[in-house]
Amino acid sequence: MNNDVVIIIPAIIDEECAIRTSSTISKNIVSVNPDFRFNIILNIDDYKRSGCLGNVESISQYYLKIQENNNCDVAISVHKKPLGLTFATLFLFNKFLEAQSNLMLFLDDDCDIINPVILSEFYDKIDENSVFHLAFGYDNKSSENPFIKNDIYFDGNSIRMFKNNRNFCTENGTFLTRKLVLDILGEGGFDRNINAEDNIGRKKCYGNRSVYTVAFKKNECVVNLEKSIWRLPKENHFIIDSIRHYRKWGWDK
Repeated sequence: MNNDVVIIIPAIIDEECAIRTSSTISKNIVSVNPDFRFNIILNIDDYKRSGCLGNVESISQYYLKIQENNNCDVAISVHKKPLGLTFATLFLFNKFLEAQSNLMLFLDDDCDIINPVILSEFYDKIDENSVFHLAFGYDNKSSENPFIKNDIYFDGNSIRMFKNNRNFCTENGTFLTRKLVLDILGEGGFDRNINAEDNIGRKKCYGNRSVYTVAFKKNECVVNLEKSIWRLPKENHFIIDSIRHYRKWGWDK
């Protein structure tokens, strides 16, 4: 694979999220990988939850600011009639296929990238027959539970890859190759009644691939299977969802 990476982000109108997510992408992904070329493809659904601030223009400007890094371009699509997360994902998958990159990183619009993602450490480990994702969690729990094993797949300077005990789909922080996206779409469209992760995870082509967790190598960076909440310590995660999830007008409110 070449050193071009597409980052796809489905977004809604939420200025607090846009400020934090865009700034941490710039700081901990784009700027720390000067030898990589990034193409950020953002879909904005013109939809705002109660209590949120901003508009299409303000959200766009926060993400366009990432282009101050010379190794990044940002392309933005706006849907006045919201697609919703499932069909925004499908839309962005097709946008990725129009690009020249062989690798895509999916990111939610409401997360903090809390540690630097040094792609050169593991880029050549990503292959078409596997799924790799950045360790992801919430303020109070890890999303790696109960999948992660204390079984190291690869050890680098700033990252450590762990094997998992079964296949699973977590979109946020997951790398997908062009071949995998083509395979997913080749098995048919998305069911609008099922969320995007389940649409992807139920595809045979996805279920046949092993999933590996990429952790930030800080302190001991070991998996403790006796822990019920943080089997992988919080400081070893790359992504923490600490914005929309906990507000009184969050996803489930």
